[in-house]
Amino acid sequence: MPAADRDAPGALRGWQASTECQDVALRALAAGEPFAFLTHDATCWYRLTVHPLPGPVTP
Repeated sequence: MPAADRDAPGALRGWQASTECQDVALRALAAGEPFAFLTHDATCWYRLTVHPLPGPVTP
């Protein structure tokens, strides 16, 4: 899809609404790896990067 036709906010909302995408992110974080989401539109690139915190996880 050409960059001019991209909707970066829509791509981010679609990622957030996808259980499959969320599972990929959670598996990476659980394995101690960072997760990054990258998209772009006609004017710029957007990247959301999440790094796991060290230490035990408590509910």
